[in-house]
Amino acid sequence: MSATEQPFGGRRWWIECKGCGLRCRVLYGGTYFRCRKCCRLTYESQYERIYAPGVTRAMRVRQKMKGEMGLALPFPDRPKGMHWKTYYRLREADWAAQMRIDALLMQDVLKLGRKRR
Repeated sequence: MSATEQPFGGRRWWIECKGCGLRCRVLYGGTYFRCRKCCRLTYESQYERIYAPGVTRAMRVRQKMKGEMGLALPFPDRPKGMHWKTYYRLREADWAAQMRIDALLMQDVLKLGRKRR
């Protein structure tokens, strides 16, 4: 274990991976404990379509706001206690995700039209 000093005081403790020697906060495994890199673990967002990043995030926001799932449905109303600035920011991110999906669908439709000719 090693520690690094933090800018506003205190220390952050690190565990050194026995596989690669890098400092990390969490080790994974059963028989051998290694870092994410050594275990070749990935994040769910790495499997999203490259052309439409952020769709999963937009769906998670809708779920937290107790709205209906699906980007084709209207954005949920502002929950009590949420700042308007935060609500508008989340709504803009949702709108951007919808626009990316619409653009992807349009590309697919145009590809289908070209193949039929």
